[in-house]
Amino acid sequence: PTKNPTGKGDNVTDYVDFIPWLLTNPSANKIPLAFIDSITPNPGIEGQIITFTGHGTDDGSIVSYSWRSNLGNELYSGTSPTFITSRLSPGNHTIYFRVQDDSGAWSEEASADLTILPKPPENQPPVLTILSPENNSKVSGIVSIRGTVYDQEGNSTSVEISINGGEWLRITNASSWNFQLDTRELKDGSCFIMVRAYDGQNYSETQTLNLTVKNEGGGSGGVPLPGPTLTAVGIVAVGLFGLAYLREDLRFAILSILTIPLYTTLKKDDILNQANRRDIYTYLASNPGANYTRILKELNLGTSTLVHHLKVLEREGFIRSKKAMGRRLFSPRDSRLRVGPDTFELPLSPIQTQIRDYLKDNGPASRLDIEHALSLKRQTVGYSVRRLEERGLIKCSGDGRKDMCKAV
Repeated sequence: PTKNPTGKGDNVTDYVDFIPWLLTNPSANKIPLAFIDSITPNPGIEGQIITFTGHGTDDGSIVSYSWRSNLGNELYSGTSPTFITSRLSPGNHTIYFRVQDDSGAWSEEASADLTILPKPPENQPPVLTILSPENNSKVSGIVSIRGTVYDQEGNSTSVEISINGGEWLRITNASSWNFQLDTRELKDGSCFIMVRAYDGQNYSETQTLNLTVKNEGGGSGGVPLPGPTLTAVGIVAVGLFGLAYLREDLRFAILSILTIPLYTTLKKDDILNQANRRDIYTYLASNPGANYTRILKELNLGTSTLVHHLKVLEREGFIRSKKAMGRRLFSPRDSRLRVGPDTFELPLSPIQTQIRDYLKDNGPASRLDIEHALSLKRQTVGYSVRRLEERGLIKCSGDGRKDMCKAV
């Protein structure tokens, strides 16, 4: 109304768009568009690699890509639509992305949210202390080894103990721990006890306790006390019957009669404090349904020693046994053991089931293939394969690690 009150002016061409007054000549360059495809992972953790992927559309071609964060300015500028970085600071980022076409025009910025969480503090190992007995003490009989364990993060922490460099045994998961050591199972002289704690991520420093064992009459050198012995009548009976040629269940029955414990008064809480009984029970927990001969071979125990401790465990309700096909089968009291009149079905261990299923799903494979595929130790695979072959569940062409096995 002010500058052109008559409404008259120059004529315009056909290519004028009055709103918003932009040139729409088809021959003119169009502005490209930018799209964020993914930012992963989101949320991320400080120091973690984050991958950014985007793309652009244009009437020509996209030649350059640019990423920035509202917290850290430019993150990337280059010719690749994807880039990675692990240098983002903790916080809530707004990520902006734009593209440039071959005519030099930049798109408007696309945006997306990204959260970077602070890196959690590094887990500290637990701290274990042995309170008693004192280092270099002289001990005899049953000795109480006590101590404490503390974990800074408050994780549930277990305590493990090793006697004279033997297998690590888990004894408790309490902050105050106690282990009853029967020194009569050890030879007289020096011995060492190693103790450590584990919080699920890290082990504590291993503490070593040096002791001098001195029992009246000398230590047993590893033969457990209380323990079994054979009567003179029993020795004669062994010669008469020729136990080696009897069925396993009959051998076990005769040995059960002949094996007389030196003493049998035991508290319920002390049953598994005896090393051999603990080993037998732990073995049966992993191998329910194992027969007497197999336990004897796998644990390398004396005949009378094994019979005695199996009787104690069964008498006290820790395990149970059944006869099947001339065998005596043992399992923990609460495990499943199905026995029929003409055959017996033993539950497979988790590893045996894993190997059998792998062979079913993947066809024939060597022991070496199984080791690598399932991340198992060589001895574990060899043992489990033999057990599966005995059960007729798999068939192998030989004993070598490269010989092929297949599910039946």
